[in-house]
Amino acid sequence: IEQQLQAAAQEAAPGLRQAIFADQDNATEVKASAALDKIDEFCAVAVAPPSERTEGQPGVDACRQAYNAVKSKFSEVVDVERQQVREQGGLAVLGTERHESVRIDNQLRGRSGRQGDAGASVYAISLEDKMFNVFGSDKMGQLSFAFEIAGDDGEPLQSDMLTKSLSTIQEKVESYYREMRTNLVRYDRIVDAQRRIFYERRQEVLTGDRQFLSKLLGQYAADTARDTLANATRLLPKDASDDEKNQAYEFGAEMLQRMYPACAVEIDTACRLALEDLPPTQAPDIFTVEDSLVSGTQKGFDLQVALVDQKGEGEDDLPAILMRFYILREFDQAWQQHLRDLEFLRENVGFQSYSQKDPFQEWTIQSNELFTKLSAKVYRNSAISWLSLDASGIVARPAAPVAPASPVVSDDDDVSNPVAAAQAR
Repeated sequence: IEQQLQAAAQEAAPGLRQAIFADQDNATEVKASAALDKIDEFCAVAVAPPSERTEGQPGVDACRQAYNAVKSKFSEVVDVERQQVREQGGLAVLGTERHESVRIDNQLRGRSGRQGDAGASVYAISLEDKMFNVFGSDKMGQLSFAFEIAGDDGEPLQSDMLTKSLSTIQEKVESYYREMRTNLVRYDRIVDAQRRIFYERRQEVLTGDRQFLSKLLGQYAADTARDTLANATRLLPKDASDDEKNQAYEFGAEMLQRMYPACAVEIDTACRLALEDLPPTQAPDIFTVEDSLVSGTQKGFDLQVALVDQKGEGEDDLPAILMRFYILREFDQAWQQHLRDLEFLRENVGFQSYSQKDPFQEWTIQSNELFTKLSAKVYRNSAISWLSLDASGIVARPAAPVAPASPVVSDDDDVSNPVAAAQAR
């Protein structure tokens, strides 16, 4: 067969070479990739039936002749083997186990008896296969026990009841995996919705200018100030005294000053101005304290932007660069942790069914709670990173070093030692 193929290839080689390299002045300059692509194109057209668009083209005709030559050489051997297989009864497919999907079994059966050819397919399976042990019912075990009593060792057993039971088990397996795939899609839709929202926000930060980033990060800082005060006063009873309220307010202000060192002075000043008209023992309204904390935070934020802007050089917008860096860093780290939390939740949410709860509903609720915490974490950490930056410690970017002059040798120098000549100059 190899000799016949080589002979057919040699006969078709001149026509193929002429068809491939006819439009090139020099065949050796043709790239191998272009030549292979052209060969594939010719082969695809050659196998297809002739048409008006391809009829009469020298390249296509040469490739079709080569294809027909190779096909004729193959047919001399394949036709004989095909006839021998038919005389012996066709292809026999022997299956040793059932697949989890009926479709795969039918494909295996379809290998024999194709297009009217002779053939047969037989499955010789064991009742101790993993699929039957896992998905089989007690009835399957009873059938196995009955057949062990009725039949001798090594004797094949055939029964319509057994075949029906095996088909039922396969349907159970297919339903099980179908439900798994359906649940996977349902769970993934929740994650995909969160992913779209998250990456949309991240893209806005990535392409935003200084005005957008300042507004966004300033809002993060203000929201964190409100949350800090809310956490400080969360445990206060409704009938709390003025001293207890003042202690809670002071604790919240101190926590915010620790988180935002760049705003510590402005926060303290805003709180003092808000409380200067009140007696020392009287507690202010919580909304007044909140407004003073937010106002001091905003003033400190604007001052931080101005201080960092003074450190910038040239056309570099240093505040925008640093704010974008801090926000994107928190976005990426928080999203990685969020994916790990979702994976842990997905592995353990199934236990909710023991308490008569829908696992998917619990997954939806808890995953949304995690996403809300993710957003709050990004907001808080981004604002803390920006307002913890010591603007006075920012060092200007050093200038690029000047490349040393190349030791070029002139006509008057000693060419035997060009380095010494350059150093002498």
